[in-house]
Amino acid sequence: MTPHVSSYLKTTVLAVLVAVATGIAAGAVLSLLSGLAVVAAGLVAGLAAIAAVAMAVVLSGLLVLYRQLRVAAGREDLFLALTRSRGEAALAAPGSFRAGFLRRLAARRLLGHDWLVGDEVEIRSLDEILATLDGDGCLDGVPFQAEMTRFCGGRGMVFRSVDKVYDYGRTKQMRRLTGSVLVAGLRCNGADHGGCEALCYLIWKTAWLRRPGESAGAVRARPAAGCIAAGELPGTAPDGAPAPRYRCQYSSLHAASTPFRPWSLARDLRPWIAGNISTATLLVGLGTRVFNDVQRRRGGMGFPAVPPPSGGSEAVPEEHLAVGDRVRVRPIAAISRTLNRNSRHKGLWFDRDMTKHCGAEHRVLARVERIIDDANGEMRLMKTPCIMLDGVDYSGEFLNFNAQHDLFFWREAWLERLPEDATTGRQGPGRQA
Repeated sequence: MTPHVSSYLKTTVLAVLVAVATGIAAGAVLSLLSGLAVVAAGLVAGLAAIAAVAMAVVLSGLLVLYRQLRVAAGREDLFLALTRSRGEAALAAPGSFRAGFLRRLAARRLLGHDWLVGDEVEIRSLDEILATLDGDGCLDGVPFQAEMTRFCGGRGMVFRSVDKVYDYGRTKQMRRLTGSVLVAGLRCNGADHGGCEALCYLIWKTAWLRRPGESAGAVRARPAAGCIAAGELPGTAPDGAPAPRYRCQYSSLHAASTPFRPWSLARDLRPWIAGNISTATLLVGLGTRVFNDVQRRRGGMGFPAVPPPSGGSEAVPEEHLAVGDRVRVRPIAAISRTLNRNSRHKGLWFDRDMTKHCGAEHRVLARVERIIDDANGEMRLMKTPCIMLDGVDYSGEFLNFNAQHDLFFWREAWLERLPEDATTGRQGPGRQA
């Protein structure tokens, strides 16, 4: 039995014992203090609460053990499998998820709009969108980038409602964003931002969209409409500094967002209301989080289990991968041996959400050599190019179901090239599968 499975079992069994013990204690209290009804009722209520918490831990422990069994059997991670119903391809299929009337009512309350997953949209004309922008080319702090102009007048589908963002550049925390969605498949190509190769999903304010057939005049215009021209949109040119700095949506996230209130339950409910995640996905994510919180307090191992880095950064022959190559993500144990004590390989962090893809097969989408630093807008040239895999992005499970869907950066040492006729191993959820 592996150390992490042993740790999961210990916590689950301990929770079972606590639930049983409190149940027995409650029965004893009722029999011994039958004449003191008020005292007995108070004690029983307290014991019942303890038993309920223990049972919640038991259920979350069984969930995590099941997820671990799937991983050990080479099957797709449960969270990813459940999220398939909200994937781009699934949403485009006939009979896919579509929001109902009650969900839209709840969305107007929790999201401030009812643009929900699966909705068909038409992107407004460039002139209409320019009328909503301030002198910095932004609406509510979110820039309308020059790369977005080519989509004006087109049609698409809401892929995600973006109610929160991860503040890469400043606080490294989740922050609240309002009135924003992703349109399926529309990522930034970096053409007007120095050739940045991050392929970030473009964020669309709901004021820049309309429902097909809606009047073109229904637009939220600024008092000083037309104060910025198309050629002045953020990203059309660097700012002239010795080290050019670029302004894009992701370098502006801090200014465009606000802090969450402590213990905000809505941050987990909004993605479900919007249709970003299904009910099953919500329960799996919350159940795993509960178990990981208990494990952290107990000093146990969390899920997913990532072996401690060796600290030696084991050298692995580089594959020299090219776009279109078919690859398999190496097992987590093999990847761990390439990481230093800070869980990095040649400066690149290996995120625990990436473990969901270990053993899966994908196509190489791109080689990444230059990206904009979200903290300061500077273009960073990578000493060692990274690899992006087609359809392999952040699930959002460990960031309150965040919907940014950033593509992961991989080191070649974490991947192995497969021959074109290879069909062994589990298929990943990417578009090539």
